[in-house]
Amino acid sequence: MEQQPTIEGLQEQLKVVTEARYKAETSLHKLERNTEDVQSIFQKIQQLFNEMRATWQEGEMSVQIADLQQETVYQQQGYLYESEDDYEKLQKKKHALMDKEDEL
Repeated sequence: MEQQPTIEGLQEQLKVVTEARYKAETSLHKLERNTEDVQSIFQKIQQLFNEMRATWQEGEMSVQIADLQQETVYQQQGYLYESEDDYEKLQKKKHALMDKEDEL
């Protein structure tokens, strides 16, 4: 015979789930801020590359700058892809915890 959960037990479960949801929300906000900061940094790097390319329009430096700029774009895209993946996982976790809260 299955025993019914007690009110105290349910309250404790709810407390744990609520704390976990809060941590997930905090992580989401932190990830959003970090992504904005990183995008700002990448934007400044691109501006620097554009200035360097204006200075060195020909020759070996021009080729090296173009290569570095392309590598930077590649790194930015990789970071943004990982960031989006992490964001989606945190969103799913948060919603699952919210559903659990409602259930409790």
